Amino acid sequence: MRLEFSRLEEVVIASLEELRTALLSDDALVREAAAMRLTTDDRAAAGILAGAASDAALPLSVRVTALRHFASPDVARPVLAKLLRDPDATIRIVAIQRAAALGLTSLAPLIEDYVGDRASIWDLDVQLIVGDEAAAALRALSSQTKREVR
Repeated sequence: MRLEFSRLEEVVIASLEELRTALLSDDALVREAAAMRLTTDDRAAAGILAGAASDAALPLSVRVTALRHFASPDVARPVLAKLLRDPDATIRIVAIQRAAALGLTSLAPLIEDYVGDRASIWDLDVQLIVGDEAAAALRALSSQTKREVR
């Protein structure tokens, strides 16, 4: 993929409304740049990501991009709890991965429900299975909890 810095610069200086529009772009580079700019502790920016990730009417590529960039555990927790029940396996997998990456141990009971889920997706040439991702997330969350106790 060839980086087009002029387009990235436009996204870098964008307002929240312009970033929301860029996040919905068909252009993956513009969408990714917008999501990166929205990855802050700012509640309004986090709300834009949460809204896009939760909107089942949006293309899967937009939802996944938004979901992958959740950075605020406070905003992510209720959204991820909802997205763990999404009918799309891709969304469930990314929600599980983000919960583990953000260390959201409070979501472990919900993630446990998916250990037996055999739904799968292909990411390039790697098959990802919901249940396997859930088990890996639970291991990560469990080790984090043990570190916190020490």
